[in-house]
Amino acid sequence: MKKGMALLLCLLLAAGMLSGCADAKEIDDTSFILSLGVDKGTEKTYEISFQLPVLAEEDSPSFRTIVCQAEGLSDAVALLNANTPYRVDFTHLNFLVIGRTLAEEGVGQIIDPLMRMPQVRKGAMVIVAQDTAKKFVQSLQSDENLNLMHLQQSIISEAGTSGIFPNFTLDMFYDSLYEQRGAAVVALGMQSDEAKKPNSGSAISELPGYTMVESSIKSELIGSAVFYDDRMVGTLTGEQTRVWCMATGQFGHGEISLPNPFGEGMLTLKLKQAGPVKTTVNTDGAYPSAQIEVPLNAFLVAYAGTENYETLAKKEEIAAYVQQRLQEDLEEISREFAAWGVDGYSVGKAAAKNFKTQRDWADYQWPEKRKQLQVTVTPSVYVSLYRPALGEER
Repeated sequence: MKKGMALLLCLLLAAGMLSGCADAKEIDDTSFILSLGVDKGTEKTYEISFQLPVLAEEDSPSFRTIVCQAEGLSDAVALLNANTPYRVDFTHLNFLVIGRTLAEEGVGQIIDPLMRMPQVRKGAMVIVAQDTAKKFVQSLQSDENLNLMHLQQSIISEAGTSGIFPNFTLDMFYDSLYEQRGAAVVALGMQSDEAKKPNSGSAISELPGYTMVESSIKSELIGSAVFYDDRMVGTLTGEQTRVWCMATGQFGHGEISLPNPFGEGMLTLKLKQAGPVKTTVNTDGAYPSAQIEVPLNAFLVAYAGTENYETLAKKEEIAAYVQQRLQEDLEEISREFAAWGVDGYSVGKAAAKNFKTQRDWADYQWPEKRKQLQVTVTPSVYVSLYRPALGEER
């Protein structure tokens, strides 16, 4: 009797273990989509590009872009599942790439379904492709046997620390649509061989975005795309994007080069965010106004000529000069935001704190008031002297 009970218990345990594996996800049976591209379709509503890893002949990882025409993302996923031996999985999605033509018409019908899909990684970085999403996704892979997932994740990590381009994610885009507390400002990219240096007349001569560096990934991030609700209304150049990142607290550190105001050649400085950006909003008047204070440290790295700049007087002159040049760029960006009618600095997030309840905030009618928003952005620059070889500051 005891042996029979023991045998029955073993059988029940085995059955439980088997049933627990019935819905398990085997890696070999799954296509982990790394990049998803969406363009306006020709035969159907959308042209959707899936970038996924495939097994090469010599058991080395490779990547392929599969493109299909579909009425929506769910239809495209069903087509992919039916025509490949794998099941689609978006839990490792790095990039959502949207073609410019579609972005200018509106992307709400893309963002909403993605947010409702439980598999989709909501922290995927959103990019607008200057040409088509298909071309950008195809260039966002390598012919070399490299770990493409890690390469793409390093791009996202760089966005989070360098402030060269914004790391605006899928869930942030969704929040910008429905919370109405700031415009979506996402990275703008194109293929490296088609990228041209932007010529905006910006005060900052350093050109983030277009790097002119040979890379196994043949794509570049060259600036940013600005949205009014779900529709793209304008772009910022690479230089403008970096200055905008400073004003929104997304800038880590980076070098800039400016014409030497005291003589020939250039001044090279390393800029760092010196503290949190402070945004103060006045909502008492007929229309809102905002003051944004941007604290920055500048370290003098190199300069042309023989004059000694390592004096207190020169430090103060350099600080005033850098501050003026940044101010010029910020004023130009603010004018463009005003012309597009967007809250490009996400002032709405600070403005909402002026109200005690969600009802009070809704009654204020921020989406309408923001069209007359007056924003003043003031950089505050402190200059130190920096010797890279010694690692000293003064």
